[in-house]
Amino acid sequence: MAVHTDLPGIEVAICVNKIPIEEFGDSEESPEHDKGDATKNVSKFVKSVTDMEFGIKWLVRDPFNFDCPMLCFEVHVDGKLAVKKVLPKERYNGELEGFISGIRDVDQENNQGTLRSFRFAKVETTQDDDAYARLEHDKKRKGERLSTRNSFENPEGISTAKVHEKALKGQPKYHGVSFGDAKPIAAPPKPWSVKNLDKYPIACFTFKYRSELALKELLVIERTPEPEESTPPETAIDIDQLDAEQKRQVEAFVRSLTSCSSQTPKIKRERDEEGGDFALRKRARRSGETITVDLTDD
Repeated sequence: MAVHTDLPGIEVAICVNKIPIEEFGDSEESPEHDKGDATKNVSKFVKSVTDMEFGIKWLVRDPFNFDCPMLCFEVHVDGKLAVKKVLPKERYNGELEGFISGIRDVDQENNQGTLRSFRFAKVETTQDDDAYARLEHDKKRKGERLSTRNSFENPEGISTAKVHEKALKGQPKYHGVSFGDAKPIAAPPKPWSVKNLDKYPIACFTFKYRSELALKELLVIERTPEPEESTPPETAIDIDQLDAEQKRQVEAFVRSLTSCSSQTPKIKRERDEEGGDFALRKRARRSGETITVDLTDD
């Protein structure tokens, strides 16, 4: 689970089947805030798979200093507010966790609650210029989920509309977030009406979801080495299957190889130049030759 060393006791994770999935470090800068922002920022990459449902798990426990009437959690999907949850202080006894699996709604006529689960979806592109103008603001947020704090559940009209090709040019973002079919659940409780005590969130956890291919392109995970092309083994040549002309050519080729290998290379000796430093050579004395030595020379 993602944690911040300066804010022990608060942990957040992306889960599949309610089990936290593997997280990868993010070397990019955290989301920008105003200069007076005291928010603790954590950013992680997670691997997404098309049509895979996911949820968000949060955990609050000691030694977190719960010094406010209630703690509020916000979930932003692709940069837009999706869910808000509140944790009253009277419910906290040293450790408490929660799980956000999607967007809850209620039918006012029959008071029937519904849940639409979060799921990863393949990004579909379009060349519609109107779509480009509409989604230009969202291109940086596509592929991000921010888990912070605040009050009740109220989605900001999150849409899985097509994205203009220009908006994602040069960005390895192949997935967005969609929602599953509405499933009946118990009607959610009435929403809280709260007022923020802090100007900024105390913590912001950013999860950048990318496909395995995108994570490799970003060098977040290692690329799978491509298998080397194997050279097929050479097959033996059956001389008996050659015709007469082919046999003569093979024999001529073999004779040329044999004659070349049997010839001993000759080395031409160069004549020594007079006065050269390296012109001296040892000369063998002929057998039986008499050598006269003059001992009278000075």
